[in-house]
Amino acid sequence: MSFESNLELSLAKLRSRLGLSDAQLQKVVVTSPPVLGYSFESNFEPKLQFLQAELSLSLDALREKVVRMPAVRSYSQARRY
Repeated sequence: MSFESNLELSLAKLRSRLGLSDAQLQKVVVTSPPVLGYSFESNFEPKLQFLQAELSLSLDALREKVVRMPAVRSYSQARRY
């Protein structure tokens, strides 16, 4: 797969997982450009699952947290949480 295909797939998975609107997805990417290089399966999904479970967040609350603080996805689970 090309970089573009991988990028589109990761962004589509992130959008689907959190139920993001176009504007919300844009905010996440613009606010935290490194998101473009992260793997959904090995980076995003484990962190989203961790945040949701540890903080007992509903999907709506998780979405709000990620959109409000996009950098939360880049934090190291071992050192930050």
